[in-house]
Amino acid sequence: MTIAIRRSPLIIAADQMGRSDILRLAHALRDLKLGGWKLGSVLFRKGCGPEMLGWMKTETGGGRIFADTKIHNTPDVMKETAAYLAEAGADMMTVMAASGIAGIRAACDGAPEEVDIYVVGVLTTMEEDDCSLVFDRRPNEQQHRFFLLTEKAFKGLKDPRRPCLICSPQDLDLVKIVSWTQKPNTATPGVRSPGADPHDQYRIGTPAHAVASGATNIIMGRQITQAKDPVGAVKNIYEEIGFDWTR
Repeated sequence: MTIAIRRSPLIIAADQMGRSDILRLAHALRDLKLGGWKLGSVLFRKGCGPEMLGWMKTETGGGRIFADTKIHNTPDVMKETAAYLAEAGADMMTVMAASGIAGIRAACDGAPEEVDIYVVGVLTTMEEDDCSLVFDRRPNEQQHRFFLLTEKAFKGLKDPRRPCLICSPQDLDLVKIVSWTQKPNTATPGVRSPGADPHDQYRIGTPAHAVASGATNIIMGRQITQAKDPVGAVKNIYEEIGFDWTR
């Protein structure tokens, strides 16, 4: 009988790394019971290709593989893309809420039920002025509307599955005021430890705040991938969120 390994909520964002650097980091962190690895479209442009998804499953010692390609297209193309990424080895993938209900449902139809489809609303890099220009609303107002759209999209699926959301730590309280048919999974980028460089992230929160507010997963990249001691960086984050990786 296979015993499931208890894993942390931490997902490492390896979006801006090359294959050899990811390999070194994956081997260094493979015993820390990470929740997964997030691979963005930049990696595909660097020549790693979709086969990187399956390769990561082997090299990281477990954990889920997150294809963060933010699918946004016509429903037919979204369905085909979701099916392709799932076949390549993705356990999780992202679609844009702005693709609409039909697009979200098409992506869900394209991927097996065990693959989580995460809906991205307002990016954590989007400042309030930009959000007002694009959506004519403040970030929290627009994000709430995207949550309502997501609930409607998932509620109408022929084959029910759990809704999944990408949102800022600042949006987690908004998740709780939506009447969900199924409680959603939430993954939060824009997570930084106190005093850490926010880089290009605007709508941020700490690991402890995100976990305490109900985040299923926290997504962190440069604070770990650019650290002189990545193992120590992960252990410090575990201490912040109260995760005992030795158990």
